[in-house]
Amino acid sequence: MKDNSFQDRRIKSEINSFDPLWVEFYKEFASMKGKILTNMEFNCSIDPSQYLENYPFPLSQVTIQHNDSTQKRGVDKRISFDGGNTYIIIEEKVRYKPYNDVFVERWEDKRIWKVGWAWDTELVCNYLAYAIWPSSLCIFINFKQLQFHLFENEEKYMKRKQYVNDDGGYLSTGFTLSFAEIQNNIPDLLFIDKS
Repeated sequence: MKDNSFQDRRIKSEINSFDPLWVEFYKEFASMKGKILTNMEFNCSIDPSQYLENYPFPLSQVTIQHNDSTQKRGVDKRISFDGGNTYIIIEEKVRYKPYNDVFVERWEDKRIWKVGWAWDTELVCNYLAYAIWPSSLCIFINFKQLQFHLFENEEKYMKRKQYVNDDGGYLSTGFTLSFAEIQNNIPDLLFIDKS
């Protein structure tokens, strides 16, 4: 049976958030920005203890938050650099097949006209960390630059093929942007390949 329900996808995403590969992505991201990763704050609803048993990052530098309202505002992780003096807020998205594009959610629930994450102006994240499993690729995309580009080109993108997921509770829709489109239109962007 395919896990399509919003709750199933959310739990799978939160479990994935503790994958050690994320640590490698964030260390590389920090290094490319001339920083040192010093702390990671997770925002999740699950008990992460079983996922942290052999975690490749000092647990004294890992904080777990259980704040659903903050998570809905685009705070999956907050990573700190240089002893905590600098931090960024991350919204994580994962695709579990090796696509060469980014899925952009236009509507989280079209039945009630609830906008998807890409159009949600209340999200406070600095970066979208878009990982493609199992290819070990993560794209760090400046979230405000992505939103600006999408708003400026909304009419063009709405003419594209729209993908629909109806899990009985939510009717979500969206489309894809190729890696080339992202590279050509988002200046603050990092591709990290750990394969």
